[in-house]
Amino acid sequence: MALAFSTLQAAGAAAVGFSTLQAAGAAAVGFSTLQAAGADAVGFSTLQAAGAAAVGFSTLQAAGAAAVGFSTLQAAGAAAVGFSTLQAAGAAAVGFSTLQAAGAAAVGFSTLQAAGAAAVGFSTLQAVGAAAVGFSTLQAVGAAAVGFSTLQAVGAAAVGFSTLQAAGAAAVGFSTLQAAGAAAVDFSTLQAAGAAAVGFSTLQAAGAAAVGFSTLQALTTSQ
Repeated sequence: MALAFSTLQAAGAAAVGFSTLQAAGAAAVGFSTLQAAGADAVGFSTLQAAGAAAVGFSTLQAAGAAAVGFSTLQAAGAAAVGFSTLQAAGAAAVGFSTLQAAGAAAVGFSTLQAAGAAAVGFSTLQAVGAAAVGFSTLQAVGAAAVGFSTLQAVGAAAVGFSTLQAAGAAAVGFSTLQAAGAAAVDFSTLQAAGAAAVGFSTLQAAGAAAVGFSTLQALTTSQ
């Protein structure tokens, strides 16, 4: 502590390494001093020691990409954490919770894809808005997410019968077939839906061509 900072400056730049600055006491170590000591001396631990006020985001950028992890960005304050910043911090740092913190505007679907499949559950897709949730998107999320209630939420246009088949047999009850429209309901479809769903009124609705005698026999036997 015998060496005041003015003394260290007078000794010349070569003498003023960071360990010297630390020895001079915290009050002497402002950020302008750290810059004067040279880039090598300015790691993030150094910036933290200089105090929170000195650590703006421009400072973090100057310290180099390696120092800028997400925990660092959080410490720099919410205003500094735009999405472009998150991208610069590297893919590993950009989980969905991070994207939510960055604000809704930054979270488009392309962003969700970049965050990795694991982060993109259906609740996430709903939060992004209906426009982003086409059926191809639902398929990419995986079969588990694509129940019938999900298909209904996407809109009637997306719910053709091939879609219902892809959703699995359990989802394809007769009420579902009716909702898909009369064109999709031929008899082979009704058979696939299971015997319990095939009452006679149903066969009538499917059209006279489908109601042969073997069909009526099968219906009588099942009942």
